[in-house]
This record gives sequence, structure tokens and C-alpha cells, in this order.
Amino acid sequence: MEEKFSFDKAISNLFESNSFYDVTFIVGSNQDKETFYCHKLILSLRSEYWQKLFFGANWKEVQDKDCKIEIPDIRPSIFQEMMRYIYCNQVKINSDNLLDIFICADKYLINGLRETCEDDLINSLDSQNCLDLFHFSESYNLEALSGKIIQFIIKTIDEVLKIHNLSQKLSFNFVLQIISSVPIKNQFDILCSFFQTQNDGLKSNQDSSEALPKLTQEQIFQIDEIIDFRFMAHEQLKELKQLGFLTKKFERILEEKNQEENIPIYENLICRLEVNDLTFSNDGIWKDKSGFGNNVQKHPKYELPTVFNVENYNGKSFKVMRFKPSCGMIFPDKMIIQQPFTIMIVDRYCGSNKGRTLQSRYLNWLLGKWSGHNGCFMEGWIGKQAAHNDVFSINTCVSESNQAKWYLDGILQAVMLSPKDPYRLGICGGGKYSSEVSDADIAEILIWNRKLSGKELKKMHSWLGNKFGVNQPNMTNQSLVVSVSGESGIENGEWKDESGFGFHAQKHPNCELPKVYNVENYNGKSFKVMRFKPSCGMIFPDNLVIQQPFTVMIVDRYYGAKRERTLQSRDLNWLLGKWGGVNGCFMEGWIGQFSAFENEFTINTATLSNNQPKWYFNGKLSGDNGGISSPYRLGICGGGKYNNEVSDADIAEILIWNYVLSDEEREKQEKLLSQKYGIQLQNEKERDMETQSLIVSVSGESGIENGEWKDESGFGFHAQKHPSYELPKVYNVENYNGKSFKVMRFKSSCGMIFPDKLVIEKPFTIMIVDRYYGAKRGRTLQSRDLNWLLGKWSGKNGCFMEGWIGNEPVSRNDFTINTATLSKNEPKWYLNGELLGITGGSTSPYRLGICRGGKFNNEVSDADIAEILIWNYVLSDEEREKQEKLLSQKYGIKL
Repeated sequence: MEEKFSFDKAISNLFESNSFYDVTFIVGSNQDKETFYCHKLILSLRSEYWQKLFFGANWKEVQDKDCKIEIPDIRPSIFQEMMRYIYCNQVKINSDNLLDIFICADKYLINGLRETCEDDLINSLDSQNCLDLFHFSESYNLEALSGKIIQFIIKTIDEVLKIHNLSQKLSFNFVLQIISSVPIKNQFDILCSFFQTQNDGLKSNQDSSEALPKLTQEQIFQIDEIIDFRFMAHEQLKELKQLGFLTKKFERILEEKNQEENIPIYENLICRLEVNDLTFSNDGIWKDKSGFGNNVQKHPKYELPTVFNVENYNGKSFKVMRFKPSCGMIFPDKMIIQQPFTIMIVDRYCGSNKGRTLQSRYLNWLLGKWSGHNGCFMEGWIGKQAAHNDVFSINTCVSESNQAKWYLDGILQAVMLSPKDPYRLGICGGGKYSSEVSDADIAEILIWNRKLSGKELKKMHSWLGNKFGVNQPNMTNQSLVVSVSGESGIENGEWKDESGFGFHAQKHPNCELPKVYNVENYNGKSFKVMRFKPSCGMIFPDNLVIQQPFTVMIVDRYYGAKRERTLQSRDLNWLLGKWGGVNGCFMEGWIGQFSAFENEFTINTATLSNNQPKWYFNGKLSGDNGGISSPYRLGICGGGKYNNEVSDADIAEILIWNYVLSDEEREKQEKLLSQKYGIQLQNEKERDMETQSLIVSVSGESGIENGEWKDESGFGFHAQKHPSYELPKVYNVENYNGKSFKVMRFKSSCGMIFPDKLVIEKPFTIMIVDRYYGAKRGRTLQSRDLNWLLGKWSGKNGCFMEGWIGNEPVSRNDFTINTATLSKNEPKWYLNGELLGITGGSTSPYRLGICRGGKFNNEVSDADIAEILIWNYVLSDEEREKQEKLLSQKYGIKL
């Protein structure tokens, strides 16, 4: 069947075949030339330009079949794409040829191709090329494209201003058009660029052809008409005056601003809502005075608040926004709040409805008021306190580096890890939980896109407190009065207190300052600490006198050889934290103590009220009687009374309250610290192992992997190579009393340690199967902290718990089973199933090491260890005998 004729295809074939041509184009110049064979009729049908050329008044000049036309100013590849469009209605456009094809289409009046290129130009718009494309569009009178570009610049003004100086690249009229359509912060930036460019040109003596023409007085008046300078920040107005902007209206507004009490911390302030006749109008807008133009609008479904005059509130009179339950407002969508940020709100309840004031529009996030409380919630409570009707308060949230802090009236109340950001904000009914409505007066809202320092927060809280008559920090209220941490840092020789009371720790005159030290990946956490050497000491100020009732917490560790005091009194024998290689609390008498291990952070908490002391170690009550003294004035390390008892210590945080926290408050704070610093609380350890369990099971069969002797109990207490010693090797014991099995062969140079988190305290049962195989006959299983051993020692089997339970001679190459139990200070030692000792020492081993991995690492051994088993309880006789029989059968040992 004959193929159906296609006129379009036939025309396309003419483009490819060069058949029947009647005009020749020689396109390009120099080496880049090409010849194109075309058809006058087809060209004339597609373009008025070709029609006039071939069939117009001068048509006779191009009637020859041999007609040749030279086009030297167009590249052949561009001309070819134009011809492809004419013949085939197709074109291959890319970023490299787009402008050239457009110019070509414009020259030869090919309107369809010109429109295609114009669409592609619009689609290619970005912040980098927008001004170049604008100049291009102006050159070719592309009004639609010019309009699109202006709208694009207005929409993306922040990005455009980062790259371009509009005053250098656009005419004044177009800049004026942009100024009239962008937020006030961008108006300020553009206006500054005019004067800065002029001033820079004058300073560098630029040629007049390069320097920006000076704004005329008429142009300055045009700008003055467009910009509402009342909503620029005071600092912005002062900067414009310095640059040379001056009109009578501008001067009047600047003078009014000079008379106002100006905000003390302006840097990175992105929204400031205060209440006066200027900032609020019936058009539904609460005007932002930060200069960023983040104006707050009426929520479409709710009513506007009204301006209300507060008269003589604690001696202050001011205006507020009065929100009824039917009122709601929203911040602009473009204002997205993410870390880092600082937000402050001054508000109060003024009626019976006590819901939210400032809240997120998307998440369960609030600051200010909620359900009769002041508080801050970020998909979880940071903290809350009762709020009273008609009482203004200042709620502040500071969030940075995945940590948030909540302040009430200038006092740090609580800290939260992994908080959520609010993203977009609403006020009262304008937030996500619009049903939790309020009768509330809001005096001011301030938002910075950075974390304010402790010093800046103090300035702002003082300024707002003075402005609105809000009570300032008062030591008579129950408060956190000291909060120093590695994160708060040292400034001007002071360790900064972030509680709001300003009790910054200072360098002791006779000692050195500690340094900030970065702790990396401590149990998965990285944080800053203060690293104290023995020469370091600090003191809290004399006006901080700690008397009962109080709660004191310290997070610290030893990192070196000097192991004495960390936090201590400057006046009495009082300490908390570390002393003499232990954790503990001493108040002119011991409340309690517990072994402190090098490089292990712990939380020590002390409380005292009504002469009832309590000491908590890692969250567990570990002492409640003994001394009963308050510390009075405090010092750190060499800054205390016993300044010769110095330490190599890292201190992560110290917190002091002027009251005794409730159990709920204390547990919450200790849990927060444990999460922040990678510390396992004692109750969590006990919960992990609260069932009677086998908690360690290592054997020759379990083997070594990645430098660890694998624990098969399921608790993961794998023994690790001691940093200073060698690993043992797996050794095959063949036909020992008819049994063959694997052991760990320890040479005298070998040593291993169980992890620090494995702390063995009574009650316990420990079994070890081992033997000597060589000349060195020291210890096998021993404590890393005390004189405690089980298994082998000095050519004997035995058990020592800071005192001998018993020992018996042993022959070389004989495997034995040593079992030790301890409960209620009643030790027992069994050798090959026989009870051989029930009195003597009664100490727990705490942390364990194997051979050279223990405390007495000079008592070395050539030893084979077949198995070590540890239970967190004392086995019954039946259980013990069953386990010993199993081991005897496994290893060929006669019970």
C-alpha cells in the first residue's frame, strides 16, 4: 500500500536533502563558515523579513537561482537551528545557544521561535542571571519578560541581594519599582547600596563613567514617599543618616526614635512586636519594628485583638494587645523559626480563659502561657510554673546545638535536649491548638535568629523588667541560682553562670584558670568540659552563701594521676563530687562514698534540709546520715579550703538550687544530665539487671574478635585488651583428662579489662576455670580498684577480698574451679566444689581485670583461662553445684 503523503515531512526532507534550492547562504566568518541551500518560498512563508527580501521592491536582485547571500555575523550552528525551526518546526535550544537563537529569530522576524526562546528565558531565571537577563530583555523591548524578571527579583529579593548590588545594575526607576514591593529590611539594604556605592566610588576616585551617579534631590524625595521609615529599626535609621540620606520627614522620625527607650540587643533581631498607635491599625496588621517586615496578621477565622492601656502596673504604664478567646493572629509564612533562636514574650492572663499565648502553627510547641501556667513546651515539657491572673511575666526560650533552655523572669528554669523547633508561629487562636484559647494581654514579643549570650539575656531581661514592671530575680524565691557548664564557657576570667543571678565563678588569685576541653564520643556523646589541672582553682563570689535548704549537683571525672577534691567549701570541711579517688559527699562528716574510676563521668547530688542530708550517686540514694553542715562559700578544686588536695579533673556542669528539689524534679534533672553526658543512672543499671542473671560468660570457645573477648551472656560485657599490655591467644588443650577444649593463653605480658560499666557489687557469684602453665605464677582474675582476687595467686588457688577467705597450693598444669560468693558481708570460697573459706575480707571487686589488667599488674602469670562466669546474685547450693558439675565435665576436673 502506498504511504500517505505528508506535506510536513516533504518540507523536512527539503531541509535535509538540499534539493531544488534557489538561494544559497554563506554563514559565519573566518574558519567557521558553512553553506546552506534553501528555498525562497518556504522562507517567505515563515518570515515577513524573507518575504520582503525575496518578493519586495528589490526582488529582482535576488531572483537568480545562483543567488548567494553572505551572513557573517551569525554562527553556522545558530543559523542551522533557525532553519530547522523554519523547515521542521523543531529547534534544539540549550543554555549555550538560547540568547543567540533569540537574537537571530528577532532579526529575521520569526515570531514563533522568538516566543519559544522567551519562554525558555523565563524558565531559566535564577538569582545569578536575573539582572543580565533583565538588561537583555530591555534591549529587545521584551516587556513580558522584563515584568517576569522584576516579579522574580521581588519574590527572591534576599537571595538576589546576596549576589548583586541593584543600584549598580538597574536604572533608578526599576530599583524604585522593586523598593516599593519588598519588605522594609530589603528596602534598607537596597537604599544602603546606593550610598555605599557612591561613597566607595568617591573614596577610590573612580572614573565618572564607572561610579554610580549621585542621587538627585528629586530621587531622594521619591524614595522618601515610598518607604515608611517609622518601621525601620533605630540602628538602621542611624546608619542611613551616616551614609547621607536626609529629608525632613526622615529627620523627624529619627528624632522620635532617639527619644524612645531603645532595645539593648539589636543584632540578629528579626521580629519585634510592641504596642503603640503606630504598630497596630484596623487593617489587621501588627507591625514588626525590627526592620525585617515580619508583620503579624489577623487569622482569617478569628477576630483582631484590641489595644488596651495598662495603668500604673508596678509603677509602669504601657499599652498591650488584649486577646479575647475569639482572637487569633499569625506570623508571615516566610518567617520560619529554626535553631538557633531566642524568643521572649511578655504576657499575662486577664480573664477566666487560660490557654495558650504564643504557639506553633504546626507542632505542639508553646512559650508563655498554657493552662494556668508559665512554661515552654517543645513536643515535650522543658518546664512550667503556676501563672497568676493579672501578673505579667517574661518567658524566654533559647535554642541552639540541639539544646533548649527556658527562663522565667530572667531565671533559668530548665534545660531540654533534642527539642523541636516551632517553624511557623501563631498567637492565641492563630496556632495549631486553636481551641486552647485565652484571655491574655501581650505586651511584647521579640525574636532573634541566634542564641543570646548569658550577658545579653541579662541585659534584655533587665530592660523588659524595667519597661513593664516585671519583678527581677529574687533569691527568696525557689530558684536555680547557679548553672555553670563547659558549654557556658569562660569569659574575662569568669566561668559564666547562666542561671540569671550572675554568680560567675572566678579564678582564685593563687591558682590558674582551667581550660575548655572537648570530650569526643563519650558513650556516644560529645560535649565541652572545664579541664582542671592541679594548678587550677576557682571560687564562687562571696555574695553566694549556700545554706540549708539546698540542692547541689556536679558532673565530673578524674582524667589523671591527681585524685582529690573537685567541688568543696572555702570555709569548712565540706565536699561533693570527688575526693581521694572516690565519689562522695562530706558535710563535716561522711554522708557516703563510692569508688571513682578514671575517665568515668558521674553525677553527684547533695541535698540538705532540716538537718537531714542526702547524697545521690548517679541518681540513686546512697547516703542519708552523717555530717549536716552547709558549705557556705564554695570553691572548685584548688579554690577551696583544702587547696592542697588538688585534682586532674574534668567538670562538665555544676547546678545549685536554693531549695531541696522534689524527687520528681531531681530525677528529671539527673535524667537530663545522664542523657546529655552519656552517664548510665544507677536505677537504669539495676533495671537492666534487676532479674537474677548470669551477666558475664567468657570462655576459650567464645573467642576474641576485634580485640575483645566475647561475652556470651547477652549483656555485652566483652573483655578488652588493656591499653598497656598484649592480647592473649586462643590455645587448644588436647586430651586433658580425656577432654579437649580451647582456652585463652595469657603470657606474663598479657592483660585484659572488663568494661567500666560492669561494676561488681554484692551480692554476686563468680567462677573461674584456670591453670598455671609456666614459670610466672601471679594473679589471674583480680580487681582493678582494690586488693581483690579469685583463682590464682603466688602459686596457689585462693580468694582474697581485702582479706583472705582462703588459699590452697596448686600444681602446674592442673585446671581448677574457683568459686566466690558474697552477700550481706558473708563471703564464701569454694575450690573444685568444696567450701574452704567463710570468713576474712568482705569487699566487692567493683571493676575487674584479668592477669596484668588488674590493680596489681606486676604480679604476672603464665596462665590458661578456660572460662569466667559472673552472676548478679548468690547462687543457691543446688544451682552452684549443678554449674560446678557442668564445668567439671566440660574441662575434665575432678570435684
